Amino acid sequence: MLNIRRASSADCKLLWEWANDPEVRSASFSSQYISWNEHVAWFTRKMSDPNCHLYLIMSENSEAIGQVRFELERPDLAVVSISMAKDKRSRGFGAQALEIALKQFNNLTDVRQVIAYVKPDNSRSIRTFEKAGFAKAVERSVKGQHALELVWKRE
Repeated sequence: MLNIRRASSADCKLLWEWANDPEVRSASFSSQYISWNEHVAWFTRKMSDPNCHLYLIMSENSEAIGQVRFELERPDLAVVSISMAKDKRSRGFGAQALEIALKQFNNLTDVRQVIAYVKPDNSRSIRTFEKAGFAKAVERSVKGQHALELVWKRE
């Protein structure tokens, strides 16, 4: 059974390591390496931003296995991103993590719709979002790159 907790300052280094994993970088719409100083500045901004909800996904033995981040665009709309630790990928944890994070996030906000942007060739991520209840919507350009928009709507 997976659990969730809000990220804390103690998670900064772990999230930096995960963010710079080559597979994570290639799936990102900004694929360049992230320096430590850039990450610390980003992390500090996100931790103090009331519109950012950053969660760590924890295994049943309290090991951090992934992160889910929601960015409020409006009171009723958020954009989500997820990444899993390298050794936890392709094991079904992503969809479970999204479902748990969505439940927690919905308890704290009035969001009616959550959007994910995924590169079209990232079939594993697309399947993860679909398993968590997201539906393909439209194609978009994100940072000059082709993207699929997947949408989750609160019932």
